[in-house]
Amino acid sequence: METGVNDDIPLDRLRDFTLTTPEPGQISLAVARHQANSWPSDEVTAYAQDRSRLLYQLVDDAAIPVVSWGETDGRIPREVVQMVIGISGPIISAIGVVLRPS
Repeated sequence: METGVNDDIPLDRLRDFTLTTPEPGQISLAVARHQANSWPSDEVTAYAQDRSRLLYQLVDDAAIPVVSWGETDGRIPREVVQMVIGISGPIISAIGVVLRPS
């Protein structure tokens, strides 16, 4: 989605983005920024670059198999980027840690 100058995207609007349904044995991870004051802007570009760097670091550190990077490295910064990743041992372990009762 391309936005014009002074287009704020409120948090509720993020629910309107169409996301990819992963295949069996995959999960999707969508990452969004809340809103930006305008686009194009240095703030939006910097955020997109940081988000991309962090997603690559997550994948590299946890050896996560990526099926699709979506618009993570798109030419135009996006409000939402979605990756599709394969379910693997590290993913199952990470989910288990999050879901484990205290």
